[in-house]
Amino acid sequence: MMSFSLLRGGGNTPINALKRFIFLKFWIILNLFPIITYASSDIRSIGDISQDTIKVNKLKEIVVEADMQSKIGNMTVFRPDARQKNASQTGFDLLVHLGIPMLTVIPEQGKISTSSDQPVTVFINKIKATPDEIKMIEVGRVSKVEYIDFPSDPRYLGNQHVVNFVIPRQEYGGYTKLYGVENFIADNGSLQANSRLNHKRMTYDLMAYGSYQAPNHTGSALSQYFNLPQTDTDGQSFRRYSDNLGSRLRSQDYQASFRALYETPTFTANNMATSGWDRTPDNFFHGATQYEGKDFLPSEYFSKSTKRSFFFRYNGIYSFTLSTNDILNIELQYEHSRTRSHSSYNESGVADILNGASDKTNSGGAWLTYSHSFGGKGSLNIYGSGYYEHNNTSYSGSCTASDRSSLSHFKGGVSYTLQKGHFYGSAGAGWVVSTTWLNGIRNTSSFPYADFFLQYSPSQKHSASFTFHHTAWAPSSNSRSNNVLQTSPFVWITGNPLLSSSRTYDLGLNYTWIPSNMFSLSSFANTCLNSNRTAYNYEPYHDGVLRTILQPAGHLTTSTLGVRGTVRLFDRKLHITGNFTLNHTDNGRPFNYSRLSPYIWGRAFFYAGKFTFGAVYANGKRGLDPSFTGTVSGVWIRNKDSYYLSVGWANAGWNLLLTLRNFVRWNWENSVSELNTDIYGYRSTDYSTASHATIQLSATYTFSYGKKTDRNNELFKSSGASSGILE
Repeated sequence: MMSFSLLRGGGNTPINALKRFIFLKFWIILNLFPIITYASSDIRSIGDISQDTIKVNKLKEIVVEADMQSKIGNMTVFRPDARQKNASQTGFDLLVHLGIPMLTVIPEQGKISTSSDQPVTVFINKIKATPDEIKMIEVGRVSKVEYIDFPSDPRYLGNQHVVNFVIPRQEYGGYTKLYGVENFIADNGSLQANSRLNHKRMTYDLMAYGSYQAPNHTGSALSQYFNLPQTDTDGQSFRRYSDNLGSRLRSQDYQASFRALYETPTFTANNMATSGWDRTPDNFFHGATQYEGKDFLPSEYFSKSTKRSFFFRYNGIYSFTLSTNDILNIELQYEHSRTRSHSSYNESGVADILNGASDKTNSGGAWLTYSHSFGGKGSLNIYGSGYYEHNNTSYSGSCTASDRSSLSHFKGGVSYTLQKGHFYGSAGAGWVVSTTWLNGIRNTSSFPYADFFLQYSPSQKHSASFTFHHTAWAPSSNSRSNNVLQTSPFVWITGNPLLSSSRTYDLGLNYTWIPSNMFSLSSFANTCLNSNRTAYNYEPYHDGVLRTILQPAGHLTTSTLGVRGTVRLFDRKLHITGNFTLNHTDNGRPFNYSRLSPYIWGRAFFYAGKFTFGAVYANGKRGLDPSFTGTVSGVWIRNKDSYYLSVGWANAGWNLLLTLRNFVRWNWENSVSELNTDIYGYRSTDYSTASHATIQLSATYTFSYGKKTDRNNELFKSSGASSGILE
């Protein structure tokens, strides 16, 4: 600031008076210029300025709203606000409240997929997570959520579609989180606890989990038909009907995990050990049967099964930042599991069915990903992996046999990613060699895979992409078993030792529009073609049918076309998401059907201080059995529509949520499954608690201790034990 001392002295000559006048004006300009420029470029917005005084009017209100969602190349970033975090108990809930247009999130099933139903892998701070780990995220500390298509970072392990939760790293402290769920009327619940301690570069986690099921309303009403060839001496066609008169299910699942995580700016070591036990001491069904075309009197049946399993699993992930442009990631895994199961079926006039099975499985694998960045010229990624599994399985009861099977799987490939202007592209290819051994018989499959992704983003508001993926699927060891097991009256199953790999071709289109924080829209189309396909086939066997595995079976093509949008109103207090999808399935021999099925769902949330009110409706989804064997079995499932109302409250570490599901439906029918072939088919009405009226109460409580806390990468309940038992 200029001092008035510069104006002193010199007398009152006209020249000195002129100097004083110039200096005074200069001083005023220097001292007022910062104020004028800070307030506005329009001087009238701060008032009238005079030499004697300054009259400043009240500044006009300026509202600056941060972008809650933005796009950077192939990554879209979503920043949750306080209301969304406050309303979320789990990471799944947070994704739902964010309304990410490219994702389908089903918290009840722990499922996250793209809008066109492609798999999505979830990471927390670039460390791979499981559904239960996502569930136990400390939501309040999530700073942003990243959705990435075909990432080049090797820490994403070569997955094509990725969600990454970003949680700031802190040095000292710890926390404990409890999460409990009780489903009244449905008679099931769970309790999970995570405890964490951070000390400098080390993080220690201890997790415990327990759950139970005790419903008395499971089972099915089954109508089967058997079209057996007619000859002069044997063979006949008949129908069998069975209805459920009562059931009882009791099961428990317990797990514990320990993790030690070491992190530096250039190296990460994540070691985790998990052990679990699950048991089903009682799974009982009682029903009535009758026949058409067979000389059997109406009777009753009793079915009972038990199962218990144990597993131990080790996972190690090591990440090395070798230089500014080079990253190496190594993942190691080992698992040992033991499984025992017993079942019995008794029906008047039918021979008793007794099955027992025991299995010991050991498996292990290593996955390596390496990336080198060429700066503005793109990134080269190299992938390599090896996996080995050995099963020792014994059968007793109606079938006495044993299987010794092994599977080895090797994969190697490269990909290149490049961003130029508004375009982002990724292309990759590689080779897979898969070998199975079953009771001394060896079978090797060798096949290529290829990926291509191209995205055009003219601005942060618009993005369009095209995806192509080709791969092959090696058959599992147990599907090659030639043992014959009886699963129900007149139905036996076996495998096929001659199976080879099947191939799939996926093509997808997506357009996303995010004009503001208030609105987003995604439209999508996807087609999957199957080649050299495997499918269950039914052949006459004794006085019933034998389910074998046919290859090659007829073609299978599934297609999806849809649109999804989210709108936020009233200062984002009201959140509404809607989805319309049209699915087409063309299923060839031996099932021979072509079907079109629409799917509509909507979701709304209203945020009111510490409370959140929610409502959801979805029409009954129809399609292939969503399990892994769905494309093999050809079973078509029609689910009932679902709806719920919820109210949540959160404050001071507590988060409570009360949900009323399907509150006007008081029958236990859940879905209808159908299978139709020339020889055998059925229609099954399945009963469970899933579509019945249910009151769910869930709660989380989190408390912190120490100077600072770091609540990322929590431990998780793992999946259960793997097994080589024929199913």
